[in-house]
Amino acid sequence: APATTISSTTVQDVGATVLSPSGTLNPGTISVNGQRETANYFSVNGSNTEEDVNSGTAIVPNLDSIAEFRIVTNNFDSEYGEYSGGQISVITKSGTNKFHGGAFEFLRNTNLDARNYFSPTRGAFRQNQFGGTFGGPIRKDKLFFFVDYQGTRQTQGVDTGVISVPSGADRGGDLSDLSSKLTGIVSGPYLATLLSQRLGYNVNAGEAYYTPGCTTSSCVFPNASIPQSTWSVPAQRLLQYIPAPNNSSGTFATSSYDQKVRDDKAAFRVDANSQWGLLSAYYFFDDFDLDNPYPTAQSGASVPGFNAITKGRAQLISLGDTKPINATTVNELNISYTRDYTDLGKPVGGTNVSLVSQGFANADGSPSIVALDPKGQSVENIVFNGYSIGAAANELTQANNAYQVADTFTKVLGNHSIKFGGEFHLDQVNANAIAQFNGNFIFSGSETGSDFADFLIGIPSQY
Repeated sequence: APATTISSTTVQDVGATVLSPSGTLNPGTISVNGQRETANYFSVNGSNTEEDVNSGTAIVPNLDSIAEFRIVTNNFDSEYGEYSGGQISVITKSGTNKFHGGAFEFLRNTNLDARNYFSPTRGAFRQNQFGGTFGGPIRKDKLFFFVDYQGTRQTQGVDTGVISVPSGADRGGDLSDLSSKLTGIVSGPYLATLLSQRLGYNVNAGEAYYTPGCTTSSCVFPNASIPQSTWSVPAQRLLQYIPAPNNSSGTFATSSYDQKVRDDKAAFRVDANSQWGLLSAYYFFDDFDLDNPYPTAQSGASVPGFNAITKGRAQLISLGDTKPINATTVNELNISYTRDYTDLGKPVGGTNVSLVSQGFANADGSPSIVALDPKGQSVENIVFNGYSIGAAANELTQANNAYQVADTFTKVLGNHSIKFGGEFHLDQVNANAIAQFNGNFIFSGSETGSDFADFLIGIPSQY
């Protein structure tokens, strides 16, 4: 084929709901010849393995089990259609008249890794990738088998990066280090009355929250200090989930919380020479779970304590018959079923915490926020200018089913080859978005000028 330009893209570029095969593998969302990442087709042993939402692949076989692969980028044969990008096909190995196989162990660890410059600790990295293949005859010249397995165990410390969090003084209400940000004014009479009641002195609408050197008669918070009597009850109870500074610069950074992956994949193939042609049966199974400490793509937190689990299982059953009719004529029949199930971002950290216990309660003790899912009550999702806290709120379960029947007839006539056939596939996507929002708060400093000051007095910029 002519020279082809293929550029890669990251999973995050495609969208937050991309379902990565085996937990962390790229689903093949690459741009081929300038086409969209969703314009490619994937097949294993002639079977459709497309993930039908983002158009990546749902099946990635053990590399040691692959006999050949082909990427067709242009001048497609008649058997290829529907997709304007690459046609990516994989054929797996079959058994022979001799037993053959192999085993492998690929190990990586932290010993030679450097510390991230912006992190006070060195994140762990341990990966064990192990498995093997084995194939041979069941009946010489007639019946063959091939099996393979691969397991992956990975622990990777994820860096938060440097996060500007409230200082120890801030957490007590002394915001003198944030005084330059306290530039807002009291936005209305209701809030002025509420603050007057809590502070014990008169506050007027339009009054500045803080000016340098101000007294109680000239600003709301003299000395840039917010008495705890002014704090909202939810702020008092949710402050525990905001990490304190852990380095000399007064910021927070860590790589001590790990992303953990467990993946097990296996496949079994049988081939038989018979009077009906070369019969082939292939079954692939891949089961994984991924523990993500910072599930921000599912509206989760960017600080520790709010991890989420993603679980997935992909399966492929493929039956094929390649029948030579005579020396110049061959017919190929393939029937397959592919299923890909993923539970994306199931919250773990911050769950089983009621709204009432967080301070969201009316005077009579009843909840002041009605949860979408009463059983799924959790720590509120709260977004500040530089970080977020709260349990992951956007879980998604998705089950894809693909049924395919394809038949190709090839005839050689002199110097010419004629190929024709047909294909039918039924694709089904069952997506269930499980919104766990119990209330989502954004604090950007729209009232006082400081996001943290807005949080303490309970005035979100958006709810």
